[in-house]
Amino acid sequence: MEESHYLKALEYSSKKPFDGVTFKELRDYIETTFKTKFNAESLISFFKFVLDTHYWSSTQIGTSPTKDLGVIGKFYISFKEELNPGKYDVSSIELTFNQFTIEEKYFLNGEGDKRLLDFYELREARENAQQAYTISIIAMIISILALLLSPLVERIWNYFLCTP
Repeated sequence: MEESHYLKALEYSSKKPFDGVTFKELRDYIETTFKTKFNAESLISFFKFVLDTHYWSSTQIGTSPTKDLGVIGKFYISFKEELNPGKYDVSSIELTFNQFTIEEKYFLNGEGDKRLLDFYELREARENAQQAYTISIIAMIISILALLLSPLVERIWNYFLCTP
């Protein structure tokens, strides 16, 4: 099963509960781990995910004005500009963009922690199911062997009991 970059981001964030992580740090970690680069669409989707699963270190902990769709749309243009320099005019939102993607520290919130815990439980359940499947196959092989070998065991038993 291939791991999701969202889950990897949650795992990375959970390792820094007191220090927090920046969005840029998360993005760089995911790009390095998966050896790929985000495009503008996937980057904005990832940014929305970070906002949903983290709270940020500013004074409004737990809430984020950036969840407003207008602001997200502006960030989308900024992400596109970052990936394709010179194509868009982002001067009006560059400071806000830099604050939320480079400077701001994000901390895993309850929703993110719950998602990570659900993933760990699912992974453990799958491992247990795989072990149970393997053990059941071994048990079936043993029962088939016992069935096939029972006439031979009976002959050997009778031979030793019937011989004087």
